[in-house]
Amino acid sequence: MLGFEPHIEVGAYPVLAEGGEEELPEHGMDWFKAMEAAQTVDEVEGVFPFVEGLLFLDSGGDPHAAGVRAVRHEDREKVEKLAGKIEEGSFDLSDVDLPEDCDGRIVLGLQASNRLRVRAGDTVTAYAPNNVGEIVRALRELEEQPEESRGDVMDEVESMILPFRLEVAGIFRGDFHYDQIALLPLHIGQEIFETRGGVNGLGVLTTDAYRAREVADAMQSKLPPGWFPQTWMEKHQLWFATIRNERDMMLVALFMIVLVAAFSTMNTMITVTVQKRREIGVITALGSRVSQVLWIFLGQGMVVGMMGALSGIGLGLFVIQFRNEIRSFFGEVFGREIFSEAIYGISAIPAKVLWSDIWTIAGGAFLLCSVAALIPAFMAARTDPAKALRGD
Repeated sequence: MLGFEPHIEVGAYPVLAEGGEEELPEHGMDWFKAMEAAQTVDEVEGVFPFVEGLLFLDSGGDPHAAGVRAVRHEDREKVEKLAGKIEEGSFDLSDVDLPEDCDGRIVLGLQASNRLRVRAGDTVTAYAPNNVGEIVRALRELEEQPEESRGDVMDEVESMILPFRLEVAGIFRGDFHYDQIALLPLHIGQEIFETRGGVNGLGVLTTDAYRAREVADAMQSKLPPGWFPQTWMEKHQLWFATIRNERDMMLVALFMIVLVAAFSTMNTMITVTVQKRREIGVITALGSRVSQVLWIFLGQGMVVGMMGALSGIGLGLFVIQFRNEIRSFFGEVFGREIFSEAIYGISAIPAKVLWSDIWTIAGGAFLLCSVAALIPAFMAARTDPAKALRGD
């Protein structure tokens, strides 16, 4: 997210138009004041305006829908993380040396370029979805018109479409969700989405992405009326809630696994006490105290817990280190994609080693194994030596 999303998005509250559709309010047109106010806040590294929407892109085949973000060419340094992932061409949204038959340039995500089957230097045609309703209305009128007057209606439909020819300046690679977007020059985005010179929002980059909420609170008091900041954490709070829920469920699953291991340890220790019943009777008859017998079996359970926890940590760290290689190996063996990029939105399995979690889980495993050894240890310590030594 932080590679493609601004840390804070500043937007204007939309209003309802006469047709019931949302549109930018009048104060949303004057985004320069909001931009100047945002730049005066401490810890703000850069601010850039943008327009977002959905376009239909065509390269000679079937049109494909793509989410687009229109930005200024001079703001490319503020989105350098995008430019740093350019795989083909360049991050160029300027009009310099633009072909005569093109209205501007476009930078496509890898998934979008693959769907359109275009490379850097090719051209695509962009259609705005805003006038789809008018086109449908005009086509319905066309069916009701006599044959001789249909030409005028067709001319009206063609004037509504207003296609833009765009040169593909570059292709960038990102994680799956961001591979499907496209970047346009701001003035073309404003024209396509009919923002009347306004913008959908301002992207704000901060020195520390994890302090975005504090910066947004300081920014709110300086923004003009009607403008509000939203952090990247708030924008994607549903994703984070999903991850938090999965993390909690994973902790429950790990606890259940450790609990099963503890029961297995207890069963093993019970088996040992039954098999060593005669030996227990001998050492008890020789004068061993109950506490000494108890610690023999309790110590054995603690050794099992310690060795299991340490070997588990070692094996777990090995799997984490080579997780993507292991995923590829099993994917080839079973002939299916494991941890699909289309589902999870990331091309590689991420991992972060938190030693606090590791020691908590390992300590819990050791503690449960030790407690599980108490029952068979107590049974062994209470063994009657006379009964234990009695022959069958």
